[in-house]
Order: sequence, then C-alpha cells, then structure tokens
Amino acid sequence: MVSLITLVIIASLMILAIIGAVYFVERKMQTYTHVFIVEFFMLMMATMFIGAMIYLYNPSTFSLGIGVGINMVSMIIALAAFFSVAENLSRPIRDRKIVPLISISIVIDEILMGSTFQIAESGKFLSLIQGIDSSLNSVWFFYPMMIEMLFLFLINLNKFSGTKLPLNLFPVIVVTALPPTLIHIPLWEYYSALIDIAVLGYGTFISSMSWKFFYTMMGLGVMLTFITGIPFGVSLSASMMYYYYSIFSSIKKGTSEKVAKESQQT
Repeated sequence: MVSLITLVIIASLMILAIIGAVYFVERKMQTYTHVFIVEFFMLMMATMFIGAMIYLYNPSTFSLGIGVGINMVSMIIALAAFFSVAENLSRPIRDRKIVPLISISIVIDEILMGSTFQIAESGKFLSLIQGIDSSLNSVWFFYPMMIEMLFLFLINLNKFSGTKLPLNLFPVIVVTALPPTLIHIPLWEYYSALIDIAVLGYGTFISSMSWKFFYTMMGLGVMLTFITGIPFGVSLSASMMYYYYSIFSSIKKGTSEKVAKESQQT
C-alpha cells in the first residue's frame, strides 16, 4: 500500500491536470483538432489508471510491462487514427455532438482514479461488487470531482448575472462535498443524508425537467445508502456527466453560432 501523503500529492497533480483540460475545453476548444487533443489526454490518463490498477493487483515486472504496454498501444492507435484524418480536423466545431463524449470522458477518468487510489490506499477489492461500491464512493472520486465542478462553475460566473445565476447546478456540487457514504459513522451518515435530501429537494423544485430527474434519482440513491452505496454512486456519476454537459453545451452553442455567422458572411 502507498502512503497517504504520496497519494495526496499525486491526486493533487491529477486534479490540476484535469482542471487544465476542463479550462481548455471551456476557453480554447474551437476545432476538431482541439477535441482530439482533449480526448487523447483523457484516453492516456484512463489507460494510465488501468495500467496502475493491473500493477497494484499483482506488483511485478510483468504486470508493470502490461500496464505500460496498454498505455503505449492505446497511444499508437490513437495517433495513427489522428494522422489518417488530421487534415479534416482543422475545421471549426459546428455542432455540440462532441460535448457528451467529453463530459463522459471526464467522469470516467475520475472513476478510474477513485478505483486506482482506493486500491493503492486499502489494497485489493474482495469482489466486483465491492470494487464498484468502493470506486464510486471513494474520497478519491468525490473531492477531485467536487473541486473540478466548482472550478468550472466559478470561471463561468462572469457569464451569469442576476436571475441567470444557475442555482440549479449547486445541489450536485453540495452532494458531492457531503456524500453519506464518505465516512461510515452514524452521525455523519444521518446528518449528511438529511442535508443532501434537503438540497436535492430544493434543486428539484427550481430546476428543469431533466435536472428534476437526476436530482430525484440522487435522492433515492441517498436514501438507499443505508443498504448499499452503489445506486448513490451511479446516480451521482450520471449527474456529474450531465453537469459538464449542461455547462459545456451552453458554451459551445455560442461558439457554433459564431462560426455559422462567420460562414454566412464569407
């Protein structure tokens, strides 16, 4: 097992890297080449975590080779695919179909990070169910995601004013910060669950139909945490994906409209 200090330092670097990717998507991404850069980064991070898990399950030169090999093969395939169509990727992004892919990639990377760091801290998972539960309800998953979602919200504050402030997005951040499954102490479990239910109830009341669905699912997940944490982890992960999709979509909509106008003028 790896020391807690080492894990915190590595996790901090991973968070900074993903924050950089989120910032790039929000402020810089304008062409399909940029989309490839972001997805390539996410792929490399995902295969790195997968390789690390393989090594941590059976530390040896052979397992290390397999882990590195997975990363290298993925990189070669991705780069080969890129160079085969590179000349077609320099065009501006004209639609928002790539937004769901990026949103899903960010959350999947964080789930893999939670799995990897949980194994490094506590050892092998005893079963597949226990592995899924631990990965989706790990401090290494919750707080990196909370920091990244809060960062994305804050850098967009200048675009919100008055009644446009999207308070309906806050519940998913609050619940990520206060998950009942984080600490298995009755006082924390009950009080965090009460706070989460109250916040989700508020979010359901003020939100659109799509967010009402996600917040209802999260509320059910919170209530089921006293039996199992998997429904909560799954509903929270899906809500995180929709959170990124909601913000990135509004940003890329403006970019797409700008590109369309410029095309009409030329």
